[in-house]
Amino acid sequence: MLSGVLGFSTCVAVLGFPGTVRTTLPLVGVVHYAARANSLSRLVDSLVAPTGVNYRYYLGTLAGFWLVASVLLVLGAFRPRVLRGGSRVICAPRSP
Repeated sequence: MLSGVLGFSTCVAVLGFPGTVRTTLPLVGVVHYAARANSLSRLVDSLVAPTGVNYRYYLGTLAGFWLVASVLLVLGAFRPRVLRGGSRVICAPRSP
């Protein structure tokens, strides 16, 4: 909370209040986006699959590394449950 207040105060001191509001609430960008009549699916297509890009782009660049790392992180999140066999812990010591 304190860091947020300090950050906001710093932005107001440097940019002024109107500049801080325009920075934190990019309403002009919303107007430009609406004027171009772009849909959300078109935006996603332009970010994920730009024109002229095929699967080799993702394999040969840093984007491929991030995609593989993301998949591994998601799979790693499910790994402990699989190793435990659901709700029963496999590795727990047995009681005598």
